Amino acid sequence: MIWEVTKKDRRSFLVGTAHFFSHSFRSSLSRYIGGVRHVLVEGPLDRKSMDRVVASGFTAEGPHIFDSLDSKVIARVGEIVGDSNSFRKIPFIIMRSGRVEGAESIDDALRGMKPWMAFFTLWHRFTGKLGWTHSVDMEAYTIAGEMGKAVIPLETIEEQIAVLDGIPRERVVECINRIDEWETYARDYSHHYLAGDLDNLTSVPGRFPTLRYAVTGERDRILCERMRQYLEGGDAIAFVGAPHISGINELLRRDGFRSTSVVQLQGREPDED
Repeated sequence: MIWEVTKKDRRSFLVGTAHFFSHSFRSSLSRYIGGVRHVLVEGPLDRKSMDRVVASGFTAEGPHIFDSLDSKVIARVGEIVGDSNSFRKIPFIIMRSGRVEGAESIDDALRGMKPWMAFFTLWHRFTGKLGWTHSVDMEAYTIAGEMGKAVIPLETIEEQIAVLDGIPRERVVECINRIDEWETYARDYSHHYLAGDLDNLTSVPGRFPTLRYAVTGERDRILCERMRQYLEGGDAIAFVGAPHISGINELLRRDGFRSTSVVQLQGREPDED
C-alpha cells in the first residue's frame, strides 16, 4: 500500500490508508515518515477539527435512520452490533473528541444523527467487536507529530464535512440493510488491503456508502492537485484513503510522474507497537 513517486529524480511516497483497520503499522510508518520533510494527510486530524466533524453529524431535524429500515433489519442490527447501555456515541476511531455519552440502546444512541454519522457509529461499534482498534491515518498523524514533522492537510475540515453530508441517505440504508454481509466485507477488505490489491479493494462499491464517484473520483483530482507541489519538490509522503490511490496514480502519471508500488506496509505488528 505504498508507492514511490518520482519526477526529475526527486522522490516522495504515496500511501493508501484505511480509516478503520485490524492492524498497526507503526514500525513501517515510522521508517518512512522519519525519512521525509513533509507529511501530507487528507484533512485536519487535530482534536478541534474532529470535534467539528462530530458536531456536524448531529441534527435537530430529519427522521431517525431506523425509520427507513425494516423491523427485521433493526433486530439484526441489535444482534450483530450489540444493544446495551454501554453503547457509546463514538462515530470514528480517529475522532477522540471526548463525546462518549452513554445511551440506553442503539435506537437512543443514533437519535439525532445524520445518516452518515449513524452509519459510521454502527460501523465503528461493529469493527471494534472484531478487534479493529487502529486507524492508519491517525497512526501516521500521531507518529509525524512525535517526530516534529510538518503535517499538511490536503483538504479543509469544511470540505470534508461537505463530502460526508453529500453521502445519500439511501446508500446508508442500503448498506445497513446488508448488515449480515458486514463480517465478510470486513474480512475481504482486510485481506485485500494487506495484499495491496486495489482492484478488489474497491470492486464492490455498493457495499460501503463512501465508495462512490463523488467521494473518490471528484476528490482524486483535488487531492492530486494539492499534493503535486510537494511531490515535485520531493522528500514528502502523502497519506490518502486507499480507494483514492488508483485515480491519483493515474493523474500523476499523466503529469510526468513515475509511480511504482515498492512494498506492502508490514502489518501484523504487535498492538503495543
